[in-house]
Amino acid sequence: MEYPKLGVVIVTYNRLDLLKENIEHVNNQTVKFDYVIIVNNNSSDGTKEYLEELIKCNNKIDVLNLETNEGGAGGFYTGIKLAEEKEMDYLLLIDDDAIIDYNYNELIVTEILNDKKCLAFSGTVKVNNQIDVVHRKRLKKNNSFETVPVDKSEYKENTFKYSITTFCGLYISMNVIREIGLPLKDFFIWYDDTEYSLRICKYTYIKNVNKAIINHKVKIGGIQPKVSWKNYYGRRNQLFILNKYYGKLETYRFCMWLIMAIIKHSLVYLFTKDENVRYNIMLNKDALIDGLRLNLGKNSKYLP
Repeated sequence: MEYPKLGVVIVTYNRLDLLKENIEHVNNQTVKFDYVIIVNNNSSDGTKEYLEELIKCNNKIDVLNLETNEGGAGGFYTGIKLAEEKEMDYLLLIDDDAIIDYNYNELIVTEILNDKKCLAFSGTVKVNNQIDVVHRKRLKKNNSFETVPVDKSEYKENTFKYSITTFCGLYISMNVIREIGLPLKDFFIWYDDTEYSLRICKYTYIKNVNKAIINHKVKIGGIQPKVSWKNYYGRRNQLFILNKYYGKLETYRFCMWLIMAIIKHSLVYLFTKDENVRYNIMLNKDALIDGLRLNLGKNSKYLP
């Protein structure tokens, strides 16, 4: 039986220890990768030097060192663009903090060979050994952007089909990628994978192989900011998606939600003078204006 040729794009930024663990699991799969592409988003923690040494002893690895941090969206755009030049059948997308089990490829390939109709596959994301359902969702209605996570009970089956995925452990057929094009690099972060999912689902459903595990090593706990700079991109990019895929009514509803949030926080700030509240007002205003004007790309006000 002939296995499909497999590639992986890993996007990394200033998480060298996690990247080393990630690569160790990538290199030691029971079913090997034919190509490994690592996109370094201008890390400043020694990642570039580590990768320069790594490629000296592994000719399967291509490293792309970007001159600026282009975010997850720009990183995957760059990596997938290079992957199109390679002779491969399926491409895996992961960040540096996504540690795939050693048999991840084996389990996914088995399903690829069993289900010829499906052209996109994923595994189960776990955080601290608990299933994280936010990575696998379905649209509640065909004409609405409202999503719902796949229920944990479905993870007890062998597989399930769904429609909205993250890039955490997603395998895509190169034939589909050539049809739908590259992710929107100007999203910078957040919702780039959601928008890509909408394009994928024009050609195939997505199937989760439940025993294929990704250990997602995200930080949990500690004091979280009330509002993050990342929310600007989330709200702006969501507005772009609504305008592109769902028309005026859904776009109007989201705009009204943002306007009401601005009004509410403005009243709160009037009495509290809380700088976090003021920041939230500015963020929502900028997301609203830029989303309506289709001003994408990095915004110098909202960067890591």
